[in-house]
This record gives sequence, C-alpha cells and structure tokens, in this order.
Amino acid sequence: MAIFPVTITASDEVGGVVEDIFYIGELLNANDYAALKALYNSTNGENWWNNTGWKDWDFNIESPPSAYRVNEYWHGVEVVDSRVTIINLRENRLRGTLPSELGSLSNLESLSLLDNGLRGTLPSELGSLSNLQHLILSKNSLRGTLPSELGDLSNLQWLWLEENSLRGTLPALSPALLLILENPPYVKTQIPDVEANFGENFNLDVSTYFGDINNNISSYGAKGLPNGLTINAISGAIGGTPTPTTEGTFTVMVTASDEAEGKVSDEFNIVRLTLDAND
Repeated sequence: MAIFPVTITASDEVGGVVEDIFYIGELLNANDYAALKALYNSTNGENWWNNTGWKDWDFNIESPPSAYRVNEYWHGVEVVDSRVTIINLRENRLRGTLPSELGSLSNLESLSLLDNGLRGTLPSELGSLSNLQHLILSKNSLRGTLPSELGDLSNLQWLWLEENSLRGTLPALSPALLLILENPPYVKTQIPDVEANFGENFNLDVSTYFGDINNNISSYGAKGLPNGLTINAISGAIGGTPTPTTEGTFTVMVTASDEAEGKVSDEFNIVRLTLDAND
C-alpha cells in the first residue's frame, strides 16, 4: 500500500519545538472496519488484555482509519491492500459472542481466538469466508450446533474447536484438513420411556440418542436397570430378559463417555413391568 508520512511541526517564540507524524494512504475497507468494530463491541473490547496504548483499537471516528495505522498499531490485526487478512486475539480476555459481521471479512485468511471466554454459537456467516485457511476457536465456551455452512470453506487447512461444548455433524471438508475437535459427548434427543415385560426379550440401542462432533464415544454405562437387563459398554445396546422382582417403574441413568473422559448422561424410565399370572 502506498503510504505518505506527513510531519507537523509546531514552534513557539522562544524556540520550543514539537513534532507529530501521521500517514496519508489507503483507508481500511469500510466493511472490514465495521466487522472489527462489531467484534470489539460484542466481545467486551474495553476489557481485553491488549486494546490500548500503542496497540490501540480506536473507534472514535465513524470513517475507517488508514489501513497502515491498523496494520501497524492495532493488536492482532494484519492488513494487506486495505483488507484485513489476519485476526489473532488469542489469550486476550474476549468475553461475549461472535458477531455475524465477521462474515464480511472476505479477504480473511486466519482467525485465531484461542483461549478466551467466548460463548454462544458459531455464526453461519463464517461460511462466507472463502479465503479462510485457519479457524482456531479452541478453549472457549461456545455451544450449539456446528453450522453446515462451514462446509463451504474450501480453502480451510486448520479447524481447531476443542474444549468447547459444540454439537452436530461436521460438514464434508478436505481430507487434508488438520482437525482438533475434542468436545464432550451430548444428548441428541432424550431417551424415551419404554415398556418391558418379565420373561420377554428386551432390546434398546441407546447409542442413537447420543452424539459427539468427532465421533469418539468410547463407552456406555447404565445404572438402575431391572434384574436381567445389561448394557453393552461398547455398542450401547441394552438387552436381556427381565426377571420377576417387583413390578413398577425403573428409572435408568445412561452415561456416554469419550476417549478424553468427557461425559454426558440422560435418564429414562422402563415402565409397566408385569408379572406372569402364574408367578
């Protein structure tokens, strides 16, 4: 980008002199400026670790600042030809949600917000970042379903989402993608109450009610099963033949665990266990 430094000198009658320098050049793209402002406002920018002094994020004027100033002095931002290409605000005490305006950063190549306090969901507008190569959102408190629009990121090389509470199915992406996705299992749908009778075969696959974005649920357990029923720790299938004890309702707690010791549980009832008339 073409940059023209301008030096202003002020002198008084006794020879005192003070100088200041500013730069004339391309202004930051207006959409990119609006996106940075939205990010700052939605993530409690006034309380970031780095946002003041010589690395100042400054929104005191409505019009965009010079691209040179943003590139040189705004912490975590790199600019090429008036467009933002990198945002790296890792470990910077961001608190809040990701704004949809990030989707307008069409030249963005890397977004790293690792190890902050972000919450809420991933905006679907991230799928508009056609030049994005690195999406690093690990170690936050993000929740909700992975947007299917992530599958539109054809240039993505790194996708790091571990240590959040995300759910859903990862869209089809490049097989060469470096994935770090460790999130705990989650309940896709509640296990419904079911009926069972003494002396009759019983089968229920509870694995279909649990999910994990990186598909590494490693074991299942259950507490409260009536006599005669067991759970397969690998497949999650509950089966067997209930033996006569006491008829009524049995509340069963099922737990799904992954390889990183993440766990989630769900309860359901096995109801109307009836005794044979000859017992």
